[in-house]
Amino acid sequence: MFSSFFKYFYPWMKKYFPLLLIYLLIVSCRDKEPVIIPVENPLELHPNYYRQNVLIESLCGEWNSASIDSRAQLEALRLQNLGRIFVANFHQQDWLETPYTQSLTSFLGGTIGLPKAAVNRLPGSNTELQEDNQIWLSPINWNAAALRQLSQEAPLALALESGVAENAHAFLNIYIAHRQAFEKDIRLQIYLVEDSIKNIFQQGALSAYHHPSVFKEILSAETGDTLILNEAFPEGNIRQKKYEQINLDNYNLQKLRFIVLIYQYDSDFRKRQILNVQEVKFGGTKYWDL
Repeated sequence: MFSSFFKYFYPWMKKYFPLLLIYLLIVSCRDKEPVIIPVENPLELHPNYYRQNVLIESLCGEWNSASIDSRAQLEALRLQNLGRIFVANFHQQDWLETPYTQSLTSFLGGTIGLPKAAVNRLPGSNTELQEDNQIWLSPINWNAAALRQLSQEAPLALALESGVAENAHAFLNIYIAHRQAFEKDIRLQIYLVEDSIKNIFQQGALSAYHHPSVFKEILSAETGDTLILNEAFPEGNIRQKKYEQINLDNYNLQKLRFIVLIYQYDSDFRKRQILNVQEVKFGGTKYWDL
């Protein structure tokens, strides 16, 4: 039986076996499917474009019923431009006031009346109510001032990551991308902002009203930590700054956000322009353009 099987298939094997060997040799020598291992940290990849974001620092108070509508306006603006516009509401003369409220107000030239807000700390331009060249603007001027900034490219960019280290303390890593040199006094500030804090005495609101984007604390020095960015990098450079051992015991971590801003200090408050700003929820990561 075997001899007949061999006799039948031998001519076929003699003819095609060399071709089969060649095919198997070619297949065995082909490159295997490439395995791509992402070894680079996206936060350390230089962005192609420095997107200009906007910080709105507002003044409000529970005793001021107009603060309800003004905060709603800011929240709508923030949500319509999510990831581009950030809000920090500084309470004045109520239980949520901090020592920073009065110092910030004075730092940016002082103001009379509420509600008011600074938009990237830039003087007003083409404003209603004759607020040109003023830092603290009325609600009617907020949208135009913010949207004007969004259309521009920033001189630098920020990316952030936050979380809890092994020692149970919080950390915040800040990545700063830039190409140009900055010869003036450049400073970095970090705000802690907490959402959805139930009101106690808010005039004109229902008892269930919750305050949005409440400024709670500054993690950096009050007027900012100095940054040395006096060297130019035509191809782009990324600097990293770490804040560790952050105690967040007194905050609602699920509603906590870090706002990091870099601004140019000047003796003239009208020239204390915010160069760029970025925000991240506690425990999250905020990439350059997302």
